[in-house]
Amino acid sequence: ERSLQVRICFSMLCHPKMLLNKSSSSIHTIDLSPTFFILYVPPELGLLSGDGIWRPKPWAPSSSEGSPPPGWIPTPVPVPDGRGLRLLDLQDNIFAGSIPSELGNLQQLTSLRLGKNHFSSSIPSDIANLKYLEHLALEHNDLTGTMPTEMAFLFNLTELDLSGNANLEGELILPRVTTRLATLAISGTSLSGTIPGSICDIARLEFDCQPGVLCGCDCPCGDS
Repeated sequence: ERSLQVRICFSMLCHPKMLLNKSSSSIHTIDLSPTFFILYVPPELGLLSGDGIWRPKPWAPSSSEGSPPPGWIPTPVPVPDGRGLRLLDLQDNIFAGSIPSELGNLQQLTSLRLGKNHFSSSIPSDIANLKYLEHLALEHNDLTGTMPTEMAFLFNLTELDLSGNANLEGELILPRVTTRLATLAISGTSLSGTIPGSICDIARLEFDCQPGVLCGCDCPCGDS
């Protein structure tokens, strides 16, 4: 199976039109992180077919606008089948709005990184369709609501980073099988629950100790 890893950068030294001349049917990686210095999102990016799922808001620089407005990932996301795409990295950008539920159609996805943007929706339950997902990084957005209970079926997760989403509340939902989990970062959230002892020694464990609210491991769950 032929595959093509694509890293799209935006600068005078790298123009995306040169990359988009290639057939998108073999793309398994879309990496657009970080692109703080985007001055123009070429509409050709919207021509990615098959596995190409990203269509940002086009913006052309003008004298009246000195910086790009927040972009968004539209709904519905144009993903006919999602074959082959394994990594989607849009972190460190200025995307806003809702996380599209259609991302759950990318059933071969192993890494989804949307951190450090301005997404202000809840986490779509359709993410639980990504049974091969290993890395889920949604940190430092403006996520609201609760974690979908369906996330308990993400058995292959090795990384879950939800930190810096102050309005994300309710019960902490972890995979029912945590043997692969190496990173859990939920500091700066309003989540509650008990961290299971089975993950106390993982490589990265970050949470705000709140006895009686969010506790476990070295954080006592009593009132003292």
